[in-house]
Amino acid sequence: MHTLPLYFETGLGIAGYGTSVSDGAVKLNAYYFEAPALVNWRFGLTEDVSLIPYLGLSMRVGFAGKVKSGSAKADTFGDGGFDRFDMGVRAGIGVEYRRYSFRFGYDAGFLNLSDVSDVTVRNKTFQLQLGYRF
Repeated sequence: MHTLPLYFETGLGIAGYGTSVSDGAVKLNAYYFEAPALVNWRFGLTEDVSLIPYLGLSMRVGFAGKVKSGSAKADTFGDGGFDRFDMGVRAGIGVEYRRYSFRFGYDAGFLNLSDVSDVTVRNKTFQLQLGYRF
């Protein structure tokens, strides 16, 4: 908007998540299609530099991944695995210099991905993004 530096950002991307449990005895990776819906506010610091905080929701659908424990391997999603659908909140801040951007953010998943009653698994990630606007 010309009068207000507020704008809505969405998109579709691919994200990879991974972790290890029990000092590396169990390793897990998961790949998601990800669709954020964010509200951004642009603060122009100078003519070339802007500061952009953002906040919104992120929805994810898992499409691939492996769990490895010793020599045993299994799929991350599906029968006996994690739920494919996840959503959460995303917040962060970005700096733009001319056409270049650098963003630092945090995602916190709302949903428990585990089917096991006494185990809670949620996606929580820090993100670093580098970009260039064409």
